[in-house]
Amino acid sequence: MSYFKIIDERIFIEVQVIGSKYFVNQVEAKQFPEILFVKDLLLNFNDLVLEISAVEFESLLKKAQM
Repeated sequence: MSYFKIIDERIFIEVQVIGSKYFVNQVEAKQFPEILFVKDLLLNFNDLVLEISAVEFESLLKKAQM
């Protein structure tokens, strides 16, 4: 499962959880499909996302950085 924090229209942080492992990626959308992906996240296109609180995201981020 992936969790996203959108920094601005072109930058987001992804925390990916696979089993008991956590991975963090910071992405700068440069190509058109990436830019569209960020816009889809922002607009919740086709109910793609379930919003979580900033506290929940920061908790996941801390687990990933352990």
